[in-house]
Amino acid sequence: MNRILLVITLFASASCLLPASAQKQKVSKTESHITLAKPQIKPATDITPTSFTANWEAVPGAEAYCVYVYTKKTAPQDGVTVITNEDFGGITSGSLLSPLGGDENYVDLSKCGYALSYGWSAYAFPTFIPSMVDGLVYSPYLDLQNDNGKYTIAITTYANKGDSIKVESHGTGEKQVRKYMVNIDNMNGFSTDTLQFCNGSRDLFFSIINVTAKPGTPDYVDEVEVTQKLKKGDVFYNMIAGNEAVEAENDFGQSVASCRFHNVTKYAEGETEVYYDVYAVVHDWTTPNGSMPYTAIYSPYSDKMWVDLKNCQTSIDHIAPNKTTSTDEAWYDLTGRCVEQPGKGFYIHKGKKMIIQ
Repeated sequence: MNRILLVITLFASASCLLPASAQKQKVSKTESHITLAKPQIKPATDITPTSFTANWEAVPGAEAYCVYVYTKKTAPQDGVTVITNEDFGGITSGSLLSPLGGDENYVDLSKCGYALSYGWSAYAFPTFIPSMVDGLVYSPYLDLQNDNGKYTIAITTYANKGDSIKVESHGTGEKQVRKYMVNIDNMNGFSTDTLQFCNGSRDLFFSIINVTAKPGTPDYVDEVEVTQKLKKGDVFYNMIAGNEAVEAENDFGQSVASCRFHNVTKYAEGETEVYYDVYAVVHDWTTPNGSMPYTAIYSPYSDKMWVDLKNCQTSIDHIAPNKTTSTDEAWYDLTGRCVEQPGKGFYIHKGKKMIIQ
């Protein structure tokens, strides 16, 4: 899933980027004088049972837009609520002796049908065996702003005795990092471990990687479950689609403020009522940000627009809070190292997933 900024020219759609054990890098930063207004959401048009066109008012000064589609969930009672559970059940081939993959640095697990929910991805030349993926695994964007941002991840891995797993959570404030040793008595096997975090936001993502994996030994993620303690009636949104490559102008210099979504019910679990929102981005090239020659400016999220696919109806759902951002100014590469002069490649900066081309 995902907010990938194509830093030089436009937005690109790939999923997350790095694990990162690197320490925060101190950078000099001058505040930009540029701001972007909150986009004004408009009703959807051309609605069908599986598709619609999202619309909004053009934002002055914007270079591009990110648009997302969700289903709305409500906690039925007080207690622990499953926000997402992914067991990678779409992977049905491969074996320990002859796994699938290993020839691509980045794999969109959801697009390939390997993940059964939207927005999962893997980096570092991942390989696959039935219902398992190795490499650097990234979650979708998750709405975890309830319960003051506290949430739990339960991770089942198939690994070796003594292996260490690192999980990085990118939500509000600086990233939170947890590292643990798998609970395995034999040479290798399954281990389910539970981690607590407290930086939940409306658009949090996390990464998982076995940092002690050795060639020829199992280091697979088997299942990931995210839960949160909710009160009856608490609302959260599950992302089911997104477009992060909407340029603000077309090749003819005409303003663009719409985006067509097809097959949006693929991850909607039978629901026909969906929601969408949008935010805008521009690069301020007059204001360097540490080692980078520009500062990326983000607008607040728009309000959410409700779309009834079954009855072709649409309306504003509610006023959403402003977009949360990380306070970490460092740039990180796929190995988790701070990078003073980023070149072409995948990075995380200020809690955003970015790609420089």
